[in-house]
Amino acid sequence: MPRGGTSGPRRRTPSTTSGSAAAGADELVAIGSRIRELRLARGLRQAEVAGDDISVAYVSRIEAGQRRPDSRVLAVIAERLGTTPSQLLTGRDPDDDDRVVLALRYAEIALRTGEPAEAERQLNDLVTESLRGRWQEEAQALLAATYEAQGRLAEAADLYEQLGGAADGPGWLRARIGLCRCYREAGDLARAIDVGERAQAELAERGLDGLDESLQLTLTMAAAYFERGDVFHASRLCQQVVAAAEERGTPAARGSAYWNASVIAYNIGDHREAVRLAEKALALFGEGDDARNLSRLRLQLGTSLLASEPPAVKAAEQQLSRARIDLVAAGAGQVDLARCDADLGYARLLSGDLDEAARLAEQSLAEAAEAPLALAHAHALQARIAVARGDVDAARTSYRAAVAALTGASADREAAQLWYQLGAELDEVGDGDGACDAYRRAAASLGLRASVAPALAGKQHR
Repeated sequence: MPRGGTSGPRRRTPSTTSGSAAAGADELVAIGSRIRELRLARGLRQAEVAGDDISVAYVSRIEAGQRRPDSRVLAVIAERLGTTPSQLLTGRDPDDDDRVVLALRYAEIALRTGEPAEAERQLNDLVTESLRGRWQEEAQALLAATYEAQGRLAEAADLYEQLGGAADGPGWLRARIGLCRCYREAGDLARAIDVGERAQAELAERGLDGLDESLQLTLTMAAAYFERGDVFHASRLCQQVVAAAEERGTPAARGSAYWNASVIAYNIGDHREAVRLAEKALALFGEGDDARNLSRLRLQLGTSLLASEPPAVKAAEQQLSRARIDLVAAGAGQVDLARCDADLGYARLLSGDLDEAARLAEQSLAEAAEAPLALAHAHALQARIAVARGDVDAARTSYRAAVAALTGASADREAAQLWYQLGAELDEVGDGDGACDAYRRAAASLGLRASVAPALAGKQHR
């Protein structure tokens, strides 16, 4: 090989832009800088890197970013610096990819086995290394999931927002679903719906309508609509997703559709249908390896069994107990655990074990942190326990705490339901004035005129 020989500079074609030329110059500077830094770190002089087959002047020009070494020169320089041509060209060794993959998989396992803090530590070490491309997206998505699992919804939402602007394809859509879910769990239902609607508007432009994730986005939005009180629209969306999933969805998509339809059926009072749909979804999820969603589905089934007439307490407690074990093993978030503990507490209440029910209610409150919907469920359980103990004042306080949490979340439908439930409980213990006040508040939460409240109260007395 000629000493320092290179072919002359290529003639630019008319299509070459000044931007691409600048990018090429930057790349040469980056390669030269890596060579210089490694040479200095090894304590070598340019002459030692040049050896007998490359001129010192040529090595100097490479380090200055003025020459691009051909593949043979680059291989020689890499060997003398104790590295690989790939590392000099990209700043990363191929072995680094194996290390990054290993670290990502370790973090994923830690998250799924209930150790989100350990997963976060691993991921923080990774994201400081200037990861690029899909590695960076995957690390940030996992980090957002660890925040979500720890109930740090604002931090999770920030990361999902960043990913939604940078990722593409399914990664972009999954980030939008995560953002919609975080806002919903945080009680900002209007923003959750806005995020979902904007994402749907972009789906057609990006040609992603056929992805299973697009169905998941619709279901996440449906849950937000339902919590806001738009029961009819939420039910209609779920029916659309069930039809689409039956036509083209994978088992996971069909399972999600049945699952969310079960939630709607449960909340409109059709508990037998809710159990039937949840069991269909459970059969489909059982075919896969999505442990987290399988455990959350068991939670939904347990909730529906508790609401049956009469409540299937033993079957519900069996599903809920297994769900809790699996939720912890799968690294589920605190919000899921809070809801599971509240339902387990209600099962204990129905079985007459008030002390254990009270313990689970306190545990659920601690896990709910700042998630208003989960807080409301925990406070409502405390209210029911207080009623069972004959402590009307404590029951009233806990119901109002539950309603306050829901009102802050704009979940007017659930707030109305809790006010109505409080009215029924107060009516049963002979507090007629308190019951009428609760019924009026229930009507107000639904946007009804105050004059309707006595009718509701009268209906309850009958």
